[in-house]
Parts: sequence; C-alpha cells; structure tokens
Amino acid sequence: MADEASAQEKTEEATARRKTQARKKGTVARSADLTNAIVMVVLLALLPAIFAGIGNAFLQSMRASLSSLPTNVDSSTLARYAASALTPAVIAVIPLIGAALIVGLGANFAQVGFVLSPEVLNPNFDKINPLNGFKRLLSRN
Repeated sequence: MADEASAQEKTEEATARRKTQARKKGTVARSADLTNAIVMVVLLALLPAIFAGIGNAFLQSMRASLSSLPTNVDSSTLARYAASALTPAVIAVIPLIGAALIVGLGANFAQVGFVLSPEVLNPNFDKINPLNGFKRLLSRN
C-alpha cells in the first residue's frame, strides 16, 4: 500500500535499503538535459581546434573524388569510389564524435557513478505494446 502512494504524499526520506534496491534495479536520478548541455559546451569549445582538420579533410575528399571519377559504372566500382571519397571525411569527424562520447559518458558517470543493472537490459514488451498505448489515450483520465 505504501508503494502505491505518489511521491507528493510521501513524507519520509527513503531508507538506505530502499535506495540500494532502486540502484540495483537501475532506477537512478540522472539528468539527460545536463548531460546534453555539457556535451554541447565541450563540443563548441573543441570545434575551432578540430575545424581546420575537418575542413582540410573534406577538401581533400572532394579533390580526390572529382579527380578519379569512374568511367565504368557497376556496383563494385561505385562502392570503391564512394569508400575512397568518404574515408578522409569520416576519419576527420572521428575525433569530434569520440570527444562527444567520452564527455557524455563522463557526465553520466559524474551524476550517478557506475551502475550496471541487468534488470534494465531485459526487454519489457508491455512498454511497446500499441494496445496499452491506445488504452491510455482513450481512457477517461
């Protein structure tokens, strides 16, 4: 019965045991907006340092792709052409993506610490059942 009460009706602080159980289940207080904001600020700070390399790589990619246009058109030739044209650009963007990944993981780790919960990884098909969604949309509440 106490579990059915909403958070606004609870007057006592959660016990250490209850907090530990919630953490084992993967229920932790984490702000996705804070993580996104930190990632954006760091990427904006790093962008001028990485931008020159990205610009040079895209320019190199364009020069290489325009200078070696394929004469015969088949799927294997086009695949090789696309791979050779896009490789420098992809390699130039990797540091930006890596920085975003590392900063995002660091921001999440700073908020809640390391939490590995196998219960969260189990699929819950009730969450993606369209019938439950329609029931919620069409209910009187």
